[in-house]
Amino acid sequence: MTEVKSGPAFQKVEGSELVAVMRRNPDLAKDYAQRHNVPKWYSDANDIINNDEIDAVYIAAPPAFHKEYTIAASRAGKHVYVEKPMALNYNDCLEMISECEKNHIKLFVAYYRPELEKFKKIKTIIDEKRIGEIEKVEIILNKKLTRDDAEGKYNWRVDRKVSGGGYFYDLACHQINLLQYYLGITRVVKNSEIKLSSHYNAEDYVQTDLIFDNGVLCSGSWNFDAASDDDFTIINGEKGSIRFSTFTDEPVVLKIKKRKENILFENPEHIQMPLIKQVVENFLQGGLAESNMYSAAQTTLIMDCIMKSAAKITSNQS
Repeated sequence: MTEVKSGPAFQKVEGSELVAVMRRNPDLAKDYAQRHNVPKWYSDANDIINNDEIDAVYIAAPPAFHKEYTIAASRAGKHVYVEKPMALNYNDCLEMISECEKNHIKLFVAYYRPELEKFKKIKTIIDEKRIGEIEKVEIILNKKLTRDDAEGKYNWRVDRKVSGGGYFYDLACHQINLLQYYLGITRVVKNSEIKLSSHYNAEDYVQTDLIFDNGVLCSGSWNFDAASDDDFTIINGEKGSIRFSTFTDEPVVLKIKKRKENILFENPEHIQMPLIKQVVENFLQGGLAESNMYSAAQTTLIMDCIMKSAAKITSNQS
């Protein structure tokens, strides 16, 4: 994540300078700092959080540490950019928001896709009603079981205490956050079903229906022990449809009546850079980036509701 997707952007965005990094392993922290020309490195997060020369911190640790570090940074007067999902659960998100508001701290979350040209173009197509009024959305994400998971090797992404859930929490949050960006708030979660994995202590299959404030129904299915890899979202309108991938570089497919258009996009070298640029500008000048603490908390709330409202939980664990 910090090697390519985000870290270098903090050095390249105007008005920002990456001055220190921290890892618990001091040798790895030093190695990262030397390779990325970062002046200072530490093995204790408090050395960054309590450094008066630092204005803001980027928390790229797993979700279990997001609340702790965000609150500590907030109390030290540091603005925060934190990885997604925002926290282990919605209640933790509310605590983070409360502390940041009390300390007049800005908190943004790394849901970077709404700032990429591909997803902004989809937003424009929807807003201009080129496919008419939205009627229904379908999300499908299938991924094959990894060799490490099949062999039972430790993976924090499927350790509930560290990640909050399984791959659903790690990946589906991007898709749900995108739909919030396109369609607004989700108020109703229904017909949820979860299957727990026999390979790790988290869900490997999730199915649910979401109903947005505007009445649009979204049907979602996520399978992380599938026979093939599939990644597509289809937004259906009265005049046509948009089909796109969240995690691959496949073209966006726009269909209007009998006309079909494939739209290609090229991502920036550092994929979080457009959002980081906006976040830095917000830190310096004020304002509210699209991926703020309020919208990110709503994403976590939806995921919590899906899990808590599961109509059927099955398991083939012994």
